[in-house]
Parts: sequence; structure tokens; C-alpha cells
Amino acid sequence: MYHASNDSPGCRLAHLWKLVVPLLILSPTWAQTPDHKVSAAVKQPPIIVNVLEEIHITGNCRIYQKNTPNKKPRFFTDPGICHQESAKHLIETQTSLQNSVPVRVEYEINESDYLLHNFTDHPVAFVLDQKLADGWQVITDPQPMDVSGQMATYRVLAQPGQTVRLHTGQRRLHH
Repeated sequence: MYHASNDSPGCRLAHLWKLVVPLLILSPTWAQTPDHKVSAAVKQPPIIVNVLEEIHITGNCRIYQKNTPNKKPRFFTDPGICHQESAKHLIETQTSLQNSVPVRVEYEINESDYLLHNFTDHPVAFVLDQKLADGWQVITDPQPMDVSGQMATYRVLAQPGQTVRLHTGQRRLHH
């Protein structure tokens, strides 16, 4: 029986094949390339899908699990994980010109700062669901990843042991 040595062409080809096959499977250009050329797959880096564990939080720092056996979220609080550092409610006046006439508009503003601590030994994504009342608009930069109905959903990444700050803001015309 013939055994290839580590330097033989057969062994090198087998080793190269182990490196190329994952690229062929993960690269979207391979599937779109006529004649399925390997060189096209190597040009584009592979797509690596990294699914992070998510820690879900409500606007008042209640942490919850979405997937429970009875399909009801289980809530708890832990100021070591989520702490609402500040919550501000203020009225702001803005003046602008409309047809060469100064116009003053008052806005009611709600702002919150959250401190989110990753207590795990791996990166996580904090997902904050904050209620958005009728007539209010999000003024946060960056914007939430989703605004559906009366809920604004923010997502922020944290490395192991890292504490991140998330600022949220909403406003409406003051009556």
C-alpha cells in the first residue's frame, strides 16, 4: 500500500483541498460563478456568520428571556448588568425661519442613558426594547435597528467584561 509523505504532491493537494472546500461552501461568488471556478471563490473572503448571544432588556432595565418553555418571558433585574444611569425629561425651544418669519416650536424630550455590563466570557449583543408612545419620534443617533408600532429596538455589542453606554432619545411637539 502506498502512503504519501508530507511533502509529496498528493499530500499537499489533500491539504490544499481541506482549505479550499470551506471557501467553496461559504463563498457566495462560487455559486454565482460560471463553471464554478475555484479562483473566483478565493478572490472573495468567506462569509462567516457569527451569531451572538442576545441579552434582552426593557426600557426600565428589566432583563428577560424570550425563549422559555411556557413561551412567556421571564423577567428579572440586576443593576450589575443593566443600570439606567440617567433619565431626563425636558422642554426645548427651537426657532426657525418660515417665509422670513421667525417661528418658535417647543418639543418635549425624553432621554435615557443605560450602562450595560457584559458579565460573560464571550461577546454578547444587548437588545433594548423601549416603548414609543403615540406622537413621539426617535431622535437618537445612531437610530434603533428597528421601530415597529410603539416599540424602538436598539442593539449594542459588548466584549467580555466590557461595560457599554447606550443613549436613547425621543421627542414630540409640546402642546
